[in-house]
Order: sequence, then C-alpha cells, then structure tokens
Amino acid sequence: MRIFTIVCLLMLTGCAGLIERATNAQTAVEKLRNDLGADVDLANALKKDISVKNAQMEYVSYGGYPCGSEDDPIIKQARIYNRNYIPPSQQAKIVAKAKSDRVDDLRKRYQPVELILHYGDTLASILESEKSFRESSAKLAKLADTYKGYITGPYGLGLKAFKDFVNISAAFMSLEFQLQISALALESDAILKAAKNDILSKNILKALSEPESDAFKAWDACALDRLYFLRAFNPRAPFFATRARYDSQTNGEMRSSVLDFATLYKTYLDEREAFVGRRPDYVGGIDAIIAANNKIAHYDPSFEDFLNLLIGVGDGVNNVRAQYEQARADKVL
Repeated sequence: MRIFTIVCLLMLTGCAGLIERATNAQTAVEKLRNDLGADVDLANALKKDISVKNAQMEYVSYGGYPCGSEDDPIIKQARIYNRNYIPPSQQAKIVAKAKSDRVDDLRKRYQPVELILHYGDTLASILESEKSFRESSAKLAKLADTYKGYITGPYGLGLKAFKDFVNISAAFMSLEFQLQISALALESDAILKAAKNDILSKNILKALSEPESDAFKAWDACALDRLYFLRAFNPRAPFFATRARYDSQTNGEMRSSVLDFATLYKTYLDEREAFVGRRPDYVGGIDAIIAANNKIAHYDPSFEDFLNLLIGVGDGVNNVRAQYEQARADKVL
C-alpha cells in the first residue's frame, strides 16, 4: 500500500512543470505570430531599397533610365522616393497596424493557421488567469464547431479535444486540472500535425510569404538592372542614358573601373544574402508550437519535482521522503 501510494503520487508529479511548458507554448505562439507579421518589415525594407536605387539611377541618368520593369506593380510603386520626414513614432504605428492587419487577414483566410495559433493561445492563457483560460477555451470550442467539416477521419479526435477544453471542470491549476490539460494536449497532437500538413500541401506556405517574396523578386530585378546600368553608363554622354540605347550596349567596362564594378557586384550579393536571411521560418514556428504541446502531453517527472509539489504539506514531505528512501533500500523502487 505504501509503495502504491508513492507510485500514484509520482504519476501526478509531472504536472508540476505545466507552467514552464505553458510558457514554452506562449513563446512559440508569439514567435509564429511575429513571423507572420515580419514579412511586412522585410517587404517594406525591400521596397525602400528599390526606391533608393531607382532615385540614384534616375539622378545619374538625368531621368532617362529608371529601375526595373514598368510592368512590375511593386517596382512601379516603389520608384516614388518619399522625401517627406515621418516621425519614428508615427512610422512605428503604421508598421504595427500593417502587421496586425496582416496576421488577422491570414487567420481569417486560412483555417489551419487560425487553428494552430488559437490552440497555442489557449495553452498560453493558462499563464494569465482562469478567466483568460476559460474565455480562450470557449473560443477554441467554437473553432472546433466551425471547422468540424473541414478536417475529417483520424483528425476528428483532435477537434473533439479542442471542444473538451471548455468542459474542464476541475479547479484551475489543481492536479486534476493539469492532468486533464495533459490528456487533451495528447489528443490535440493529431489536429496540429494535420493543420501543418495542410499548410505545406495546399500552397498556404507560399501565400504566407507572398508579400516579401514578390517584393524580393522586384528588388532583385532592380538591383541587377542597376548594375547593368552602371556597367554600361558613359558619363560623357549622360543625355543619351536611355534604356533603348543601353539595351544593346555591353562594353561599359571601359567607362568604369572593373574593380569598382566588381566591388559593387559583391555589395549586391551581400545585400541579397542579408535579405534572404531575414525571411521568416514559418514551418519552424509551427513546429515549435507542436513541440511545446508535445511536452505538455508527455511529462518526464523527477522525484525532486514531486517533493517540490508537496512543499507546504508539512510533515507529509518528510514522511514520503522516508518511505521513498526505505523503498529504495528495499530495492522496490
């Protein structure tokens, strides 16, 4: 009986780490949410650099050689260099709203994105208060009802788990509550992976990165066009610096230093690599949420966690420790 009691308590011990694991979920959700908005920053940076490069080319060519193709709407818009000063605080508000609108739009358009983000928000709400958790759970249940026809087959269990969060009746953060959270996290694993597979297989991932991807293509075309112009430009005949003239002229190396041009080309490669390095890792963000959920679903409790959980019970801790040490001496545990 003594050993049975200890084993049962040890099985409950794993829930002592729920706060830490919920914190991991919160961090993962915030990262994914930030990544979904980060493409706004990257797209803006690319467009700003397009406008700078275009302004430089138009100045040098007396307005005869603009950057890139007239058919590209991004380049056409970015060619207008905004010389008006915008206070940093106002810029920050504009960017913050653009990011928020971007995330809201993605959540409305793509059900798998909404499912993953809101599930992560529900886990993270455990850190705030019981009220936050209950409200988030109610929204999660509504999502399950909304999307019950969206995912079928083996993923039905996951949707049922989403609905069951709102039915947790145990006292908030009690052992029973934590065990129920763990069980539902285990059942929810299938729906999270199904949502990820949909994002990968239904071109949703491409849509997530579309703004910065389109902006990058436009920037790359402009940057290469700028290098072509600088290689061919003849300062002795600036008024003839038109696209029609330089489309057929390829011996500009004699007019500008080859070493200088090589340096400019290296600068282009460095800029290109820097922009590519800023691309958000959406799949990594989704995987982080799935991993955080998996940690909640699968505990690896230690005896020290168990003893920490019993702090405040008074002599009960000493009694259990004594029983545990005796059990080890008897080689039962």
